[in-house]
Amino acid sequence: MQWDYDYKTHRNTYRKMSVRSEAEYIDERLKALREKISSMDEVTFTKRGITKADVQEQILSTRDTLKSLITKYGEGHSSAYYSQVRMKETEYLAHAFENTFVGNKVFQKVMPDIYNEMIGYIKSLQ
Repeated sequence: MQWDYDYKTHRNTYRKMSVRSEAEYIDERLKALREKISSMDEVTFTKRGITKADVQEQILSTRDTLKSLITKYGEGHSSAYYSQVRMKETEYLAHAFENTFVGNKVFQKVMPDIYNEMIGYIKSLQ
């Protein structure tokens, strides 16, 4: 099944990163962004046609997907959740649908390769 291959490819890519891995770097950037946004005024976001809560959700979705790839990094569900059979893949697929039909500018910016491949995969199902 193509789905298993795509997921395993991304997971293995993130697991093989150098000592200061790309996954760790992305996670640190997302944590810093979340902290910065938490101190910003709601007006800043409404001027841009989005809410502060939407941006925070996009960050969480991105970190949740990262955690589905390598449970040492990211946020969202617990490591115990991801240790259950097929839950990593299920979560990854859920965010693939979300990215395709709702979009996630944060995800698109910090993990563009995976973002585009997720969308390509979901569109291939239609």
